[in-house]
Formats: sequence, C-alpha cells, structure tokens
Amino acid sequence: MNNSKADIGVIGLGVMGESLALNMESHGFVVAVHNRCADKIDDFINGGAQGKDIVGCADIVDFINTIKQPRKVMLMFPEVMLGKIDASTTRNPLTP
Repeated sequence: MNNSKADIGVIGLGVMGESLALNMESHGFVVAVHNRCADKIDDFINGGAQGKDIVGCADIVDFINTIKQPRKVMLMFPEVMLGKIDASTTRNPLTP
C-alpha cells in the first residue's frame, strides 16, 4: 500500500465486498476496508489483498480518516441483516 489516502472505502468483507475491493484496486483505486469482525480484515489483508493498494482498518474512525474527502463508501450488508436495521434508533447496525 502506498502512503496516499484511499479513494474509496468498503464496509463488509463477505464474498462480494472482498471482490469489489479487489476489482476497484485492480483498476487503480486505493481501497480502505472495514468489517465488524477484525479477524475477517486480517484474513483478507494477509490473503487475497496481500501486496495490493488495500488498507485494512479495524477501527471505524481510522477507516473514515483513511478515505479522502469527499468520502465515498460502499456498504455491503448480508440480506438477513437488512431486516434488523431500524432507522428510528441511533443504534449502529455495524456493531455486533
């Protein structure tokens, strides 16, 4: 990873989130990634993303600060999680 800020961020490292991050990186974008389970970030960074311009951020604040402004973030939620999101609450649906 170079020392420049990320062009875009991806939250959610399931099959689709990992694939999107790798695809964007292969097209010249620096990508920041975050997942609610830090082990998933480590597995991805040390596996398929190794040696690529992809930076893993276990802390959400670090993730946000890693992306250039104006920030662009893709959220990848499992379909089953969509029914659990309640817009009327301030609870963060990304936390376990």
